[in-house]
Amino acid sequence: MLKPTWLVRPWTQNFLSGIILFLTVGIYLALVGLGAGGGSPSAAHYNVITYTTLYAVFTVSGFFGGSIMNTLGPKWTMTLGVLGYPIFVGGLWFYDSHNSPGFALAGGIILGISAGLLWTVSGFIQFAYAEEKDKGSYIAWQLFLLGVGCTVGALIVFGITKDDTTISGVPESVYIAFIVIMTSAALCSAFGIVSPEDVVRPDGSSLAEFIATDFRSEFAGCANLLKDWRIVLLIVPMFATEMSSSLIPTISAYSFNLRTRSLNSVIFWGVQIPSTLAFGWVLDNDKFKRRMRGTMALSISCLIVILSWALAIAVQVKHNLIRGKPSPEWDWADKQFVEFLFVIIFTGVAYAIDQMMVMWVISAFSNEPRLLARYGGFFKGMLSAGLCVAFGMEAGGVSYLGQTIFQTCLMAVSFPIMFFLVLKCVTDTNYFSEEGVIPPQHVIDEQKIQMEVVENIETAPAKTIVALASEQTATTVVLAAVSTPAFDARAHVTPSASVSLNCITPSNGSGSAQIAQVDRDMKYPTVVLGYVNDLDTVDCSEGYMLLAFNSTNAYEGALDGWSSYQEIVFITNRLGNCDAELERGFFLAGSFAAAQGLDLIINATIANQNLPKAANTASISLDYSQVSVSRRDWTEAVPVSYALNLFNLSEMNITLADISIVGSIVFDFNNFTFSAVVFDINYDLYAYLSVTLKVTSSYQDTLSTEPAVSINSISIAGILEIQPALQFALSAGIVATGNISALSKT
Repeated sequence: MLKPTWLVRPWTQNFLSGIILFLTVGIYLALVGLGAGGGSPSAAHYNVITYTTLYAVFTVSGFFGGSIMNTLGPKWTMTLGVLGYPIFVGGLWFYDSHNSPGFALAGGIILGISAGLLWTVSGFIQFAYAEEKDKGSYIAWQLFLLGVGCTVGALIVFGITKDDTTISGVPESVYIAFIVIMTSAALCSAFGIVSPEDVVRPDGSSLAEFIATDFRSEFAGCANLLKDWRIVLLIVPMFATEMSSSLIPTISAYSFNLRTRSLNSVIFWGVQIPSTLAFGWVLDNDKFKRRMRGTMALSISCLIVILSWALAIAVQVKHNLIRGKPSPEWDWADKQFVEFLFVIIFTGVAYAIDQMMVMWVISAFSNEPRLLARYGGFFKGMLSAGLCVAFGMEAGGVSYLGQTIFQTCLMAVSFPIMFFLVLKCVTDTNYFSEEGVIPPQHVIDEQKIQMEVVENIETAPAKTIVALASEQTATTVVLAAVSTPAFDARAHVTPSASVSLNCITPSNGSGSAQIAQVDRDMKYPTVVLGYVNDLDTVDCSEGYMLLAFNSTNAYEGALDGWSSYQEIVFITNRLGNCDAELERGFFLAGSFAAAQGLDLIINATIANQNLPKAANTASISLDYSQVSVSRRDWTEAVPVSYALNLFNLSEMNITLADISIVGSIVFDFNNFTFSAVVFDINYDLYAYLSVTLKVTSSYQDTLSTEPAVSINSISIAGILEIQPALQFALSAGIVATGNISALSKT
């Protein structure tokens, strides 16, 4: 069934996920926030046991939640996840009214299973659907709506209990209202959540290329999370991030009467509403690089968490809040409430932004949806393990102060780990480095992954030594795509993993020229279409390529041969209209068929493929020699002679000519590293001159020489640019830094 456009937008799906959290987890946490599960203080012990059981099961279901979601899909995984919440509240209601814990314990087990599923899907949506620039706000909006749900639930309780100064539990009407609200969330999930394959960004792009998987593969994928050292380091921060949601309400339940407990709950959740949005703005502030934003946000989180736990310890010590003593039954009219109010406010803010911080760091590791689903499930599993321990400590009779100190120590360990991971592992982008992830169109445009080369770029004038050179303006000399007579350009259409591309300076006569040969180790079988003589034309349109042959044998060989491959990379190399600007388009072709009604024409489905995703390594050899080359659109081979003056040196009786760069570069696209950068600078001076030219600085800085000369940029179409820094036309801004030392030969 065709879904409305607005429904399949990533932001809409994230908002719906937040609404579902509002209706389920928000209401549930409002009940937890009352302490004792909303019951009387005497029910606290059994409720703590129930919560301990719940979070123990949650730990396991969360760990495998990503596998389940990747198998069932987010719609039905979330729908199943919703159903445990009304069952659990029903169990608490039954226990509060009949004093029988069996139903409550069973409800805790059921909710432990379903909550792991619900939270996995919500984490997956906020991690995987957001663009990198919006990950903070996606997390913030989910937690904002969760906070609104918690606050609404707490206000419902507060409205009913505001005049109750006893320490009794909430009335039955609260339980009934909560069950109805939670059940409605199942409808939102079943009719609102869509498959990730159907999610479409506003620019029309999808999230990723989704490949069917099975539970066994997903199970192995979850197990592999423990091999990721970044995730292993995050176990302590994940474990500690939500433990305060057990301790603070428990202390509140011990210390205050029912109406003040209800007010405390409203405040605890209410302060999180503005906090989440403000913190999301910090995480997505595009005035700073992503690593800087993470460091700033983490510093804010660290300060607030330290302050909140310091206040919690101070209040407990001052008022000697010890389990076993009679409850002081404070009311909001008492002066002690004001002191505890600061604890509530700061722990509420800390609760929200600390888990946002952990979520943001996890989401910064990847954009691959299935991996992020496993990350989300693992995060909630470890978080639940922390809550299980927190409730277990309460059930075991550990003092409030002992629990507070334990949780404070965990946070003290967490923040150095988080700082290390932000500084070490968070990069400006993960786009183009993960197979199957589709970047948003604006990211593609900004990063210029189509390897656009602007010809004849004028650079600023280079000032030279007056005695030897005049002031000149450098220009960019472009080495264009060619094929050489030495290349066997017969109807050889068999794909190969190794391809060679040739580039040369423009022709204006006969003689010598700067040339470049680019040898590539490809990730896919590859055909250089410009090298196939029996291929006449190539015509590209949106998502399709028509390849017209002039030979039946070549046509049939290509159709049969290419169809045996799942995917092939086509490099047009100046053939056709596919990439007129770069003269060598890269396209990933996925299916091949005879064009209907057209003879000797193959119709292939294509998608633009950038260089880093198409090749493993590229070896670029630069040379300067006498060559003869031809271009596909020329009728005959034309000898080339062009003195590529990378250096322009002029003075009335001094002429410098035929200067070239000779050397090689080997670049690894998988690891984004140079394995070789070797250059020499060759030139010839007229015989009567005796001048030594020496390069005295690196390409990374301003390339200078003795005598000083101005420098022309050189560009190998779509692959490498020297201006004078070596800069690859990659999806990441990579600049080679290599010192060059060269002496002249007079």
